[in-house]
Amino acid sequence: LNTNSNTETILSRFELLCHFCLRSVIFPTQTSIQYPNTSTWDTRYALITNLDRLRNLTILNLEQGNFLPITSDIFVRSIKYLPKLQVFEYPLYSTDLVVQEIGQHCPEMRRLNVRKSANISHCSAEYLLKMRNLEYLDVSLTNISCVQYIDILKNLPKVKNIAWRGLCEYVL
Repeated sequence: LNTNSNTETILSRFELLCHFCLRSVIFPTQTSIQYPNTSTWDTRYALITNLDRLRNLTILNLEQGNFLPITSDIFVRSIKYLPKLQVFEYPLYSTDLVVQEIGQHCPEMRRLNVRKSANISHCSAEYLLKMRNLEYLDVSLTNISCVQYIDILKNLPKVKNIAWRGLCEYVL
């Protein structure tokens, strides 16, 4: 009897059960998800894999607590189902693909926080510029360059608050 195999099977079935239980209680009218520090990884993962059911979501805050990276294809593909999203907070683990999806599918985006995300590069700049309603942007400690920073300042006039660490003297 292989106990590792049995344990994996039980965990797999548990994850599947959590997934279906969560799908049964998620309501399309839900507009906000803000992870409390006490949420378990299983709950967080189940919720992320069901984002496609939350088409009225306006706030997705993944900043709180010790949130493990969720840059899976499921998460990135789910962003297109969130056209009403206005606030997105996912520091440390955001990627160019996440910003690209938000830029293409979330026209109402007003607040974006992707600070300390090493996988945000100059490639994200063109998609940031598509966020015409952006008022707050935190791209500090990412790989956005001075050139892109200047572009953002020039072409997104609604931005009232921007956080960026770099050669500010050069830009200003």
